[in-house]
Amino acid sequence: MVNGLIKDWVARIQQRDRVWYMTIQRLRGKHQLVDRWISWLGRFGPLLFFLEMGGIFVILGIQERSNAVKVLYVLLVAIAAALSTKFIIDPLAARIARVRPFVKESVVPLVAKDPQDPSFPSNHAGGAFALGIFLSIAFPHLLFFSLGLAILISFSRVYIGLHYFTDVLVGGMIGTLVSLLYWKIWL
Repeated sequence: MVNGLIKDWVARIQQRDRVWYMTIQRLRGKHQLVDRWISWLGRFGPLLFFLEMGGIFVILGIQERSNAVKVLYVLLVAIAAALSTKFIIDPLAARIARVRPFVKESVVPLVAKDPQDPSFPSNHAGGAFALGIFLSIAFPHLLFFSLGLAILISFSRVYIGLHYFTDVLVGGMIGTLVSLLYWKIWL
């Protein structure tokens, strides 16, 4: 009985996921500039975190040399949290082997992606939230930028056709948990 309830629950979530995905796909193609910008963000958005971290180091680390080692340490732990998130998500995604939505829904993605690559959970969302949460805790004045960037990167992965909503939701949850764990252990 419990197994049947779980299967029913998963089927409902997948159906809702499909509806959300197709709703977001209908937004594409209306504004070419928006499609290009979100495609760029979906592909290269994580680089913006490295620009943010470089800015943090320049502003907080180099201007006040006494903070340089501490700031560098915090940034390296943030990167370690993001990498650890990837090491958790990769085997999980391979085990679950969820088919990419652009394959299942016959949608042409805005960014080329190997259709054999598993979709669930999203590595981009996981890494984005690992960095976004960690940087928000370490540098509270950057909360809106860091979390906003993580949310935008995650949304862009659905918009460009590579993930379902639950892919990025679970990826983001894993990244958040890893980030909080790293914060608790290392700082």
